[in-house]
Amino acid sequence: MRNYISSIGNIALVTVIISPFIFIHSVGITNASLITNNDVKNSLIAVQNGTEPVAVKLTGDEIKDALTHLPRWSVINGKLHKTFVFENFPTLFDFMFKVANLSQVISHHPNMTSTFNALTLDYDTWRIGHAISDMDIKAASRVEILYDNGNYTGRIK
Repeated sequence: MRNYISSIGNIALVTVIISPFIFIHSVGITNASLITNNDVKNSLIAVQNGTEPVAVKLTGDEIKDALTHLPRWSVINGKLHKTFVFENFPTLFDFMFKVANLSQVISHHPNMTSTFNALTLDYDTWRIGHAISDMDIKAASRVEILYDNGNYTGRIK
């Protein structure tokens, strides 16, 4: 497995070559609080070894602090929660696909529910007893960047 990382300003392209036939590309804005190359590497190693990426259960204070950096996210029923509202279904579906793609890359998936124009994401980590982990916070942070960079119109609940 080889990693190639290139960047222009704060935009990074990560290409991971797992085998001669499997390539994973990730483009994003670099930010130390977001998913790091080590997170991606650890997730890929875990997939290759048939194990799960390491997740650290957060305390209530750590979650409260993290929420100050995640606009309009909250904790509902023990899960990190947010509903995004879009102008129409195709726009919602475009964003949902981007979230699904990100989830595959980092091997950490939210519960997603949608209606015509609303997408709700709930993150918790089942392997630590359905608690909120560092991976949930990192994934939510990355989702925020996807939303901001997508120039989605509409309002957010």
